[in-house]
Order: sequence, then C-alpha cells, then structure tokens
Amino acid sequence: GWRRLVSMWIDSEGYVERTLTGELSLGSRDRVREAQGLLAKPISRISRSINLFGYQRNSAKHYHRPRPGSSEVQGMTLASAEIGLLAAEQVRDIYARSDSADCWKRLVRGGWSGLGADPDADLDVRAIQEIARVSGQFICDVPLTMTILVGRWFGAEAASASGGATVALPFGHEAAAAPYAASESTALIDGEGAAIPDDWSGFAVDRFAEPMPLRMVRHNHDAKVLPPEHESELHAVLSATAVGCADAVLQRSVDWAQTRVQFEQPIAGFQAVRHILADMHIARELAWTAAIACGHEADRAATWSRMAVDSAMTAIELGIQAHGGVGFTWELGLHHYLRHVMQIRMLLSINA
Repeated sequence: GWRRLVSMWIDSEGYVERTLTGELSLGSRDRVREAQGLLAKPISRISRSINLFGYQRNSAKHYHRPRPGSSEVQGMTLASAEIGLLAAEQVRDIYARSDSADCWKRLVRGGWSGLGADPDADLDVRAIQEIARVSGQFICDVPLTMTILVGRWFGAEAASASGGATVALPFGHEAAAAPYAASESTALIDGEGAAIPDDWSGFAVDRFAEPMPLRMVRHNHDAKVLPPEHESELHAVLSATAVGCADAVLQRSVDWAQTRVQFEQPIAGFQAVRHILADMHIARELAWTAAIACGHEADRAATWSRMAVDSAMTAIELGIQAHGGVGFTWELGLHHYLRHVMQIRMLLSINA
C-alpha cells in the first residue's frame, strides 16, 4: 500500500522534497536525511523546528550538546527500555482486538493492570510513557495507565480493585477529579494512597472526553495532593497519552489524504494538503520530545507537559483541517482525540 507522502516544504532557501514516514524521528540533519530518503537539500527551517530543544542524536541514541540558550537535560534519551516497547506492542494488540466493554477484562487477564506494582517488571516512567502513548491512540475509557501509576506509587493492594484504580486529584476547593473512572468498580485513591473516605460524596461522571471520563467527587475536607515526585510522573504519562492522540489523528489524516479524491486525484497530490500533514508531523514530534523531557526534569514537569500537550493539540487541529468540512462532524470521531487532549490540558493545568 501507499506508505509515504512526498511533501513540498517552502522556506527561504527554496523548496525541498521530503518523505513523511512513521519512522522519521527527532535528530540531526543527517538523521532526517537518512529517514526521509528523498531529501534534495538540507531543510533549514524543518531542522530548526525539530531541534528546538537543542538535542542531537549520537550513536548511543542520546541527545546532547544543547544549543546556546537552550535548556539542558542531562542523559535524556528517546530510546525506551525493551520492557516498555514490548509492553506497548502487547497492549496495542489488546486495544486493537477489543471494544471498550471487553478491553479492560483482557488487560486484567493478561496481568497488565498489576504491572506497575510488579517489582520484577522494572518498569520506569519512560516505559510507562510508551504504554500511555499507545493508550492515547484508541477511544477506549479504561484506567490502564492510572492503575499502573497507582501500583507504582502505592503498591499492589491499592491497585487491586477489579475495575482498576485511579487518583482523585484536587479540582478546585470543594471537589476532586478522578480521570478514567467511569466504572463504579474503579477504586478511587487520594494523593497519599488511601481509599477515598466515606465522607466524600456527590459522585458524578463528566464525559466531555469519552476516552477520559472524569469522576467528579465533592468532599468535606481538603483533597490530599500528590507528592511532587508523583505529580511529575503524572505529567509525563498524561503528556505521552496526548501524543498518542496526535499519532492517531496523523495516521487517519494521511490515510484520508491518500483515499479522498477531488478533481480526479487524491488530495495528497495537492501541495496545500502536504504542508498541513508536514506541519502535523513536526508538531507531533515536538510533543513527543517535550513529553520525554517531562519525565527527565521533574522540577520542570509542568512546563514540559504544557508544551507537549499544546503541540499535540496543534497536530490534532491541523488533522481536522486536513479532513475539510467533514473533519468537524461527530460521525468522523476526530473530536474524541481533541477532547481527550483538552481534558488532559485542563487536568494538568490545575495540578501544576
């Protein structure tokens, strides 16, 4: 099938042809040339955008040598441990073969809900980000990533409920919001790892974002906030989920451009559409870099997560534009990804 989209990029040096592929990743100009294959000349504008944070790739897959004035994140790498990649692929297969009603049962049977509390799994935040990125690509309201985090933070008992577990985060002065908690069997945990006390009342589910329902909990005392080290991990994982939403919209936009015919040719042949898809790809890659940086710089997690979520939202909005008038329709479903990212941005901004 059609695997590559040749895009024309206009900049101050003229034009270049580049191949937009799923394998294109952040890095130096040489890496971009290698991934694209059809590059005719250096892409100064694209490379400046891609290397916004000042990292360059070496043979060890680490980004280093920041540009003057850029923020330095020592030891940052885009490469994930093998456990993260393997887990993400297995989770992707379960999501792809299941509907929302059956997905969580399959995940529990496979032991994925207990992964965060398993000491033998040696699962770090970078690996959880891979799983979160896959989760964001599907419209499925299961609390997988939050259950993994609860198990990682508070142990197996806190994450052992049949419906998974999630953390009720402060949401104003008189309420808390528990993400991915549509099911009554999902355990609600406060920021210190304790079950929600009996004096919490007024449970209601906000379904503004279908893949990320918020269970709004009104309470009679101050909600327990997460400690800073846990809060930074929450920002890193939810940022990766937002990148997964951008992944899904980018892939659907490329498929749409390939198959949608106007003037007796696919719209992928029009330069304006190619530019939109190229901009989407750049925004998605910037979002992923910021999400990874979020996991490496705990003291600046809120800043990195906002950058990641905003870039992911930019990519999704461009994807809606690439679909034309049909992109705004309820039936097409792109709004689910946009709402998911909007919900993440709102939740993280309150808990920054």
